[in-house]
Amino acid sequence: MRRLGNSIDSRGEVQARTEAEPELTLLPIGWDWLELGDLVVNPKNDIVDGPFGSNLKASEYENHGVPIIRLQNIDRNSFLNKNIRFISHQKAAQLKRHSFSKNDIVITLTPRIWGIENTPHR
Repeated sequence: MRRLGNSIDSRGEVQARTEAEPELTLLPIGWDWLELGDLVVNPKNDIVDGPFGSNLKASEYENHGVPIIRLQNIDRNSFLNKNIRFISHQKAAQLKRHSFSKNDIVITLTPRIWGIENTPHR
């Protein structure tokens, strides 16, 4: 794993980052800056976005089927299990790349990171 920021080692000394950019804040002892891709097995497949725009329209929502995550279902470090929307299994197959599992991490377009702990099972 590449180190991206300065951290403080157990002796209280600053350990310099190994890359010129970005300049990041000092972290507590034992912590380190990492790229998100360093935390997954296959970044190209394990980190996904969307679907966006015409890939998933509100008119495709159904009363039963495969649950989807919308911004309305995300709160600080929790999943809001209300007003859940569903799509057909056929549509879910088309959007397979955007599927989720329990305990996945969802990052919104806001600057905050939200952990999903109780996402509905598929």
